[in-house]
Amino acid sequence: MIKICPVCNKEFEKKRIYSNKPNLYCSKSCSKKGAANPSWKGDGVGYKSLHEWVANHKHKPTLCEKCGEDKKLDLSSKGHTYTRNIDDWEWLCRKCHYEMDKRHITFLAYTRSRRLQNINCLQCGVEFHPSNSKILYCSKSCSCTHINIHKRDYSKRKIKNN
Repeated sequence: MIKICPVCNKEFEKKRIYSNKPNLYCSKSCSKKGAANPSWKGDGVGYKSLHEWVANHKHKPTLCEKCGEDKKLDLSSKGHTYTRNIDDWEWLCRKCHYEMDKRHITFLAYTRSRRLQNINCLQCGVEFHPSNSKILYCSKSCSCTHINIHKRDYSKRKIKNN
C-alpha cells in the first residue's frame, strides 16, 4: 500500500517494521520532525528557537526586503506577534530592523539617560567630564598623587600599630 508522508510529502510503501504498528512516516527522521516530536511546543516555543525555525523554513534572500541593500540580514516579525506564520516574517538589514522595531528611539533615550554628569576631581577639585562612572580623578597625575598619599598614610599607620 502506498502512503504519503505528512512531513515531507514523499510517497512510500507502508510497511510494518519491528512492531505491530504501521509506519506513518517515510523515515525515522521524519517521525521526529515537527508536531510528531515529543518535545514539540507549537507556538509556545521560545524567542531564539522560533527564529531558528523560521530561518529554516523561510527562504533567505540576498537583499534586504525593505531597502534592497546587500547587507547582513536579520529575521524580523512584521506584526511583533512571533508566531509560526511564515508570511509574518521578513529578512531585513540591521538598519531597517532597528527602525522597524523602533529600537533606535529607545537606544537614544537610554544613552541620554545614562549620560554622565561633570564631577569634581577627588584630588585637586577641578570639575571634569569622566568617560565612565568609575573615573574619579581628572588626570593620571591626580590619581597617582592620591595613591601615593594613601600609601604613605597606610605605612605610617602600620609603623604606629607595631
